Amino acid sequence: MAITLLPLDALSDVERRQASVLEPGELMERAGHDIAERLCRELPEHGTVTILCGTGNNGGDGFTAARHLKARGHEVTCVMVGADAPRADEAKNAFAAWKSAGGRIVREPDALGHADIVVDAMLGVGGTGPLRGEILDATIWYNVQTSFKVSIDVPTGLNAETGNWNGRIPGCQSDMTIALLSAHAGLFMNQGRDAAGHVCLSEL
Repeated sequence: MAITLLPLDALSDVERRQASVLEPGELMERAGHDIAERLCRELPEHGTVTILCGTGNNGGDGFTAARHLKARGHEVTCVMVGADAPRADEAKNAFAAWKSAGGRIVREPDALGHADIVVDAMLGVGGTGPLRGEILDATIWYNVQTSFKVSIDVPTGLNAETGNWNGRIPGCQSDMTIALLSAHAGLFMNQGRDAAGHVCLSEL
């Protein structure tokens, strides 16, 4: 089956055009809903999920997916990585909606127990430099988990266009990557082929 591939500048243009015809936050709401739908296919009834959320819109997608998963009866914990709250505006709203829904948020994943699924929603296509600080710590934690591991858009630490790691330290190694709007060439090239796992596309 054919899968859509767009370079990052073309993808940004698609996102801008979508945002111009949709209500604010609607694209993130659609993304979170679709991510939750796909994760539910991998979860047992009343499954457990840990979502590592960054400070940008990739993290906002994670918080939105968490809310939909919780509404379906799954036990979800979100780890806020890199700050006490998101920095991107729509991600801030998703964070607030998750808290309003009674969602659990922690700052570090180390004390958490085993989850059926662990989700990487830290950087997405926005990550361009070497991993460091809390993002690096969370990535190391992610990679040693025996859970089913899923990245949103692009595994953290991976260059979306070249498929090479951004720096010498490998990033998230996932069993599945859910690409949003378009897949990325880097998911099928170089280190990206192994890091992304099975790639599925949500065209939203």
